[in-house]
Amino acid sequence: MALLQKNNQKTRANVVDGKIILTCPNAQTPVVWQMDLTEASASALEVRNEGGQSVLMLKTLKGKEATIAVFDTREKALDVLMAASHALQNAHGKMRAPANSNALHAPMREVHAKKGGWFKKIFMFLAVLALLYVALSFILVMTGPQRTSSNSAQTSQNSGGTAMSADDYLSGR
Repeated sequence: MALLQKNNQKTRANVVDGKIILTCPNAQTPVVWQMDLTEASASALEVRNEGGQSVLMLKTLKGKEATIAVFDTREKALDVLMAASHALQNAHGKMRAPANSNALHAPMREVHAKKGGWFKKIFMFLAVLALLYVALSFILVMTGPQRTSSNSAQTSQNSGGTAMSADDYLSGR
């Protein structure tokens, strides 16, 4: 019976259905701890020395910290840390999408929507510029080249069919 109890007091870490489960029977207060990996974007497990004890901590990117377990020795805390590392490294194929798979892809859709938003804004800006160019070109073509009033007067005088010498025509008389 004593042998069975010794084997049961072994530190364990497993990944099951997208959750890491740590069993820490050697902690000052024995604990079984779990974390859903599909909801944890990025986090770190760390061993700290506090007041002569070794504390296994969870740290998140948002700066939140949670104590997982407190151990008498650093070696016991490192055993749990290394067991968790080994379990996470060998978790291939043991991860599964949550029941609501849309929740898993929602952050990616947000990223694509934001990119699409910028693309749409740039496209609309270029389309407005193209429309302005076409409108201005159309207006310039419809109005034709502008002539000065002195040239118009000469043209109206000469359009009556009166004869004029080339020297007078070229000198602008």
